Amino acid sequence: MEIWIAWAMIALFLAIIELFLPGLTVICLSVGAIFSAIGAALQLSLHWQLVIFCITSLVCFIFIRPVLLSLFSSKDGKHETNVHALIGKKGVVIEDIKDGNMHGWIRVEQEDWPAMSSMGNLLPKDTHVVIKSIEGNTLFVEGV
Repeated sequence: MEIWIAWAMIALFLAIIELFLPGLTVICLSVGAIFSAIGAALQLSLHWQLVIFCITSLVCFIFIRPVLLSLFSSKDGKHETNVHALIGKKGVVIEDIKDGNMHGWIRVEQEDWPAMSSMGNLLPKDTHVVIKSIEGNTLFVEGV
């Protein structure tokens, strides 16, 4: 078996392992193995293949991994899901939100939700609002 095939198999194996591990660390080793496979295909010595593997893996760890991690994670380290992801988003009142404990309806990202004013005031139709909190399936909003 040619050495470039061995490097390619190592790269594939490491890429598969990355699927099961968090943190994008093993993928950097996989990238190093890919570049080493290219070096082996160009008939570089094993010494240079190992140097290429180490340098490209290190460059990937230092420069590429942090960029990828910032793309795949939220700013505060938490990922809000479901209805809680709506907090802070803006919407438009589609049915008047009455004074007191009466609810109306708002549209947020093409979905209609029951809503109440968090301040207890009237919010007429077509008012732009921001979601402040959620109880059950009711959004508590304030005018923008």
